[in-house]
Amino acid sequence: MNDFELLFDPIREHYRTTFSRIERLVNRRKNYSIDDAYINLSIVESKELSSKEENFHSDANYTTFEEIYGTKRPIEIEQLFNDNRERLLVLGRAGIGKTTFCQYIVCQWASGKLFQQFKCILWIRFRFLNDTRYPKKSNNEQYTLTEVVENECFSNKLTDDGLAVLQFILGEVRQAVSNSLPTILILLDGYDELSVCEHLQNLIDSLMKSPYQILTSRPYNTDDLKYDAQMEIIGFTNDNIEKYVNNFFTSNEPQKSKQLLTFLESKPSIYGIGHIPITLELICSTYGEENKQHAITSGTTITITTVYSKIIEWLCRRYLEKFCNCDKRHLNLKDRSEIIEDCSEILDVIGSIAFKAMEKSSLILDKTLVEKELRKVSPKRPSELRKKLLNIGVVKSLTAGDDSTNVEAAKDYYFIHLSFQEFFAARYLVNVLQNPKRKCYTKAINFIQYEKYNQRFLLVFTFTSGLLSGNDSLSCLETFWKAMTSEPLDLIGPRHIQLIIRCLEEAGSDHRIPQRSLWIEHISKWVECAANDTRDHKPLQTDSLAPN
Repeated sequence: MNDFELLFDPIREHYRTTFSRIERLVNRRKNYSIDDAYINLSIVESKELSSKEENFHSDANYTTFEEIYGTKRPIEIEQLFNDNRERLLVLGRAGIGKTTFCQYIVCQWASGKLFQQFKCILWIRFRFLNDTRYPKKSNNEQYTLTEVVENECFSNKLTDDGLAVLQFILGEVRQAVSNSLPTILILLDGYDELSVCEHLQNLIDSLMKSPYQILTSRPYNTDDLKYDAQMEIIGFTNDNIEKYVNNFFTSNEPQKSKQLLTFLESKPSIYGIGHIPITLELICSTYGEENKQHAITSGTTITITTVYSKIIEWLCRRYLEKFCNCDKRHLNLKDRSEIIEDCSEILDVIGSIAFKAMEKSSLILDKTLVEKELRKVSPKRPSELRKKLLNIGVVKSLTAGDDSTNVEAAKDYYFIHLSFQEFFAARYLVNVLQNPKRKCYTKAINFIQYEKYNQRFLLVFTFTSGLLSGNDSLSCLETFWKAMTSEPLDLIGPRHIQLIIRCLEEAGSDHRIPQRSLWIEHISKWVECAANDTRDHKPLQTDSLAPN
């Protein structure tokens, strides 16, 4: 066995032991084999985009499963590198399974089942390339690719000999014997989650230039990237949904899976979002809780916001029962508003942390930020609030490498999924808009007004619209929509139309939305105009829709 194999074996072992199973988001005691959980997530190869599609090419373009699946050509994972493809861009909306896709690849490779033409596969998650895990060095020395790969792809620190071999393999001494280097595939996961860190930019540029590469991202801010092919992960097929639901419930719960499938098929709106893996898991988790099936099946309009709201309620009930010793029978007598009120203190703190981290484009919740927000609420006993932060179940502590510590106050944190951070950031905005006397009220309005076309915040604004539709405050709703429809405005039109469509869709049938009927009429005309003239259509005038 050569030095290369001695180095690659620990990577294979790390992948097999660490990533061979997938934990459920809200019940981490239960997990599944990556083989079972993956269930053939469909990956499709994009056709040449027409000018109309280019105008709409963003996360907002994905409205229904059928639209995506019906216009693309399926491609098997095993065929990704056919036709001499070397560099692949894989796009997918929030929660669609991009990280699961990467996890599946590294585990299948480590088990000798996939991509054996590569001697090694290195999985780098961009959310972890930040100034928290990689702070700026005092001497301005640059981080090397070797340091990052050692931190991200090995369970333990390497010996000096191991580091030398790794450095050689990564090509930092490529000039010597470039032709003898083994072929390495680099998985760069979450381009949309990349933080802006000047001292890491050279390192990131080096990663982006790797010859054999798969880059995953939400479908925005990728137009300037040059790749051999573009793929899209579209989520579950109809058959996948049936298999997933049947596998989710144990063998002694066949009625639950049957009842849930019947309900899903009877509700096109919820069946549509059920093709998104993370959403389907949340639906199953809530439905599977004893005596909580009505939490999903009640109501006529099911949106992503209602699904996340119900799962937060479910997590709060579990938290109150498990960590606050509340009697389950007593909790069952309480409605959603009472449960949320009982947990409002910690939920508001989580919202503030989520929003302020997103403002800084940070997915890692810096311990300084967390400590500051905790002390605002509990200046003398932040540790008690920190326990609540972790026990609710949407935030986890991050420990890495030699920085590991048992002291929670010394750790950084992260949300179990980016979409939960976006949901809580939206919850923060709603809370701020309800109180014009708060110092941050004007700042929140300006944020909505000037960041509304920033694709990083698209789901935040979508959630905000959904939450406001269930809020009694008319003034709060009107303030949000006034900010959304005020200048600056998209001069051409498509980006603004996308945003309004997403927000109206999430608001359901809320007729309180200012000029709702006029917006729907305007959207219909715009779509008709775009369909009739995909190249030269002019934007429709929106003077009549300007806020008063």
